[in-house]
Amino acid sequence: MVDPSLPLNADVFTHVRVLIAIVMGLSLTRLLTGLSRFTQPSHKRRVCFVHIGWTLYLILCLINFWWFQIRLANITAWTFEHYAFIFFYAALFFFTCATLYPDKLDDIDKMDEYFLSRKTLFYGLIVAINLTDVIDTSIKGSQYIKYLGVSYLIHIAIISIPSLFIMRSTTRFYHMIFVSFAIVEQMLWIYFHYSSLA
Repeated sequence: MVDPSLPLNADVFTHVRVLIAIVMGLSLTRLLTGLSRFTQPSHKRRVCFVHIGWTLYLILCLINFWWFQIRLANITAWTFEHYAFIFFYAALFFFTCATLYPDKLDDIDKMDEYFLSRKTLFYGLIVAINLTDVIDTSIKGSQYIKYLGVSYLIHIAIISIPSLFIMRSTTRFYHMIFVSFAIVEQMLWIYFHYSSLA
C-alpha cells in the first residue's frame, strides 16, 4: 500500500530522465531511419542538401540536449509542472524530426520540394525549441544562466531570428547557407560550452 505521508524514496531525476530518453530515442530513430532510406537500393528520391543538413543539425541538437540535461540533477525539488515541461521540450524535438521525415516518406519524390512546402512549420518549430530552451535554462537556476553568459543569448538569437525570416523564402541557396551556418554554430557551441560537464 502507498502511504502518501511518507517521504519519497526514489531518485526523481532518474525517473525524469527515463521519460526524456524515450522521446529522444524516438526522435533519433525517426532521423536515422529517414537517412537510411537514402542508402536502400529501391529509393528513388532525389537527395536534398538542405534536408540532409537539417537532419544533421537535429542529430547534433538531440545529442547535445541529452548531454546537457544532466544539469537537471541539480534541481532539488521537482514538481509536476517541471516534469511536464521537460516532456514538452523533448516532444518539440520529436515533432520537428517528424516534420523532416513524415510517416509516408515513400510518397515523396523530391525532398527539396517537400522541405520547402513544410519550411514554415519546420522553422517555427526550430524557434519554439530555442525559446523553450531559454525557459529550460532558467529552470536550472540563475547560477547556470550566469555560467552560460551573454554568449548563450547570442546562440539562441542567431538561429531563432534568421529562422523567422527564412521561413518565407523559397530560394534554396539561402536555405543551404543557413543550414550550413547552423551546423557550424551548433558544433562550436557544443565544443566551447558542453564538451565537458565538469
